[in-house]
Amino acid sequence: MSCFLAAWTWITEHATVLAMVVSALAAFWIAFYTVKLTSATIEQAVLTRDALKLTRDGFNATHRPKIRVRHLWLSEPVAGGKPLVASLVLANVGDAIAIIDTMGFDYNVISLDGVLPGGLNVQPATVWRENNRLGLGETATFRLESHSDFHPTHFENVVTKKDKRLCCFGFVQYFDEGPTETRKIRRTEFCRILRFPAEPIEGNGRFFRLDKPDEDYEYED
Repeated sequence: MSCFLAAWTWITEHATVLAMVVSALAAFWIAFYTVKLTSATIEQAVLTRDALKLTRDGFNATHRPKIRVRHLWLSEPVAGGKPLVASLVLANVGDAIAIIDTMGFDYNVISLDGVLPGGLNVQPATVWRENNRLGLGETATFRLESHSDFHPTHFENVVTKKDKRLCCFGFVQYFDEGPTETRKIRRTEFCRILRFPAEPIEGNGRFFRLDKPDEDYEYED
């Protein structure tokens, strides 16, 4: 009994200290579990973000834009010493929105047999259209000027003598509408030969693809 009274007396005399110790221990455990809960929340947020990224990447991998050249024609009469001005009709045949980035357009004069020279290259040109966004199944027309002026000798060969053919070639560079860090640059290249009819209308003829398109100048990413 005396031991019990002694213990009780000690507890009573040190009640304030004991209360502080208990409060400190409780605060420690609350802080510990708060940190654990915060860590678990952050980890869950990271896992959710990664899962969303995987979902988005998977969607972008299976749903992508695809630009196809539908038509190309000269929108102004051919004149020596001036750039060729053409209208390029593009269609988005993919299943995601396409953003047109840059284009290039130029020309070369080839023989009547249609054999293309190697090493044709073209510099990017200004895209003459305010809205470069091409929706699913949407078709749009872009105005382009050739990088090189149409040489007077070439004008004589193609238009007057008709012993040469005008070959117009170029590219369209574009990407999807996803986040910048996951965008993939894609490219469509085209090559068309101008064929003048016997009685040309307004001095312009029709562009056509070669029967066997050259993969160096005619492809879609």
